[in-house]
Amino acid sequence: SAELEASIKDVDVDKREQIIKQHHEAIGRLQQHMANERDKQAEEVRAKFERKRQQKLAEKRRKQTQALHTANAAVDSMAVLSDRETTPTAPPGFGLQGPPTPAADDEDISGPEGRPVAGVLGKAEKKFRKHATRSGRDSDASGDERDSSMTLQVPVVGGKKQQQQVVSALPDVGQWMDAIMKSPLFQKVCSIEQMLIDHIQSTSTHYNTYVDNKDLDIKPGALSVLDTEALNTQQFVTYEFGNFVLQLLHARDSTVPKVNLFIASSLPGKPAGTPNAFRNSFHYDGFKRTLYIHQNRVNNGIGDFLLVLVHCLAHIKCGDMDTNCNDTDPAFLRDFYNLNKILCEELFFSKAQGVERGSSGTGLMSDDSVRQMTSQLANMSDIKDKQNYIYDHLQLSL
Repeated sequence: SAELEASIKDVDVDKREQIIKQHHEAIGRLQQHMANERDKQAEEVRAKFERKRQQKLAEKRRKQTQALHTANAAVDSMAVLSDRETTPTAPPGFGLQGPPTPAADDEDISGPEGRPVAGVLGKAEKKFRKHATRSGRDSDASGDERDSSMTLQVPVVGGKKQQQQVVSALPDVGQWMDAIMKSPLFQKVCSIEQMLIDHIQSTSTHYNTYVDNKDLDIKPGALSVLDTEALNTQQFVTYEFGNFVLQLLHARDSTVPKVNLFIASSLPGKPAGTPNAFRNSFHYDGFKRTLYIHQNRVNNGIGDFLLVLVHCLAHIKCGDMDTNCNDTDPAFLRDFYNLNKILCEELFFSKAQGVERGSSGTGLMSDDSVRQMTSQLANMSDIKDKQNYIYDHLQLSL
């Protein structure tokens, strides 16, 4: 600098070289310190996003577990109520002897519409079998010998009792379970369980989103940026028009972020399963605010390149580019549609040379242009004449 040169002007050569060396070393330490601070800030940002992601996943798992516990409690309550309601009680003066025959543990139990009982509903069936088996053991432990059929003690004249063997009209455990599973209450619980399963599957981390066919041809790799001077004419024009579109969108909407744009021959890409249509076609460096788009998108034409560019810009604007980059996020969809709205307005005013733009941000024609066309259309009665006038006045051509 000028001050440094003035301070060492009258100093001998050795002293001057020493001062210059110390100055360069100080600059080097300052640059290293700035680089360390930049890396530290980037790591803090990544850690912050990771903590938010883990918190969201933990909250989702907690809600799913709570829903399953609620369903399990409802099934347990149903099983107890069904046991009380369906267990026959002998009338006063009669003694019920002999337990009902429990069903085998490996017997297939089917729910509504023949669907096997699974999940939390299987617990109700197991508890029912366990209760029936325990009741049978308790009855056998009394030491009384009884027939496998139900024996009722029937009082007769003279105070004498005789045992009358009667064929039991009571169902066994299998029949009880069949009756319970056909009841409206059990079918309602089954439908609730299925709704919970469908909800858990729909809110899992696996998304069924659209993936562009051309994106499947791009293989992820290390970042390799192309020199702008190495682009051919077609690629260079497409690239520069992309820069123009970025400037145009920012001019029309100040909330659209300013980003640097580069073309790359190889990109890291996003992890498999990322819910993004172009996950292999771009890479974004949030710290440098630099967007890299794969050269295949430039080679496919201006429309394909601009689609990926606007898609990426919407993710950057909504703030999820460094996290899950989810195409189903309502915030992304809002910004993506808004950017497309701006481009559609620009398409109209760039093609319609005979009209002026109205006030900024409205996307409407100016009042003078509207009055001029209204006066002309008022003198025309045939719809064809009106259509021809619009095409001629706006200078529209395909």
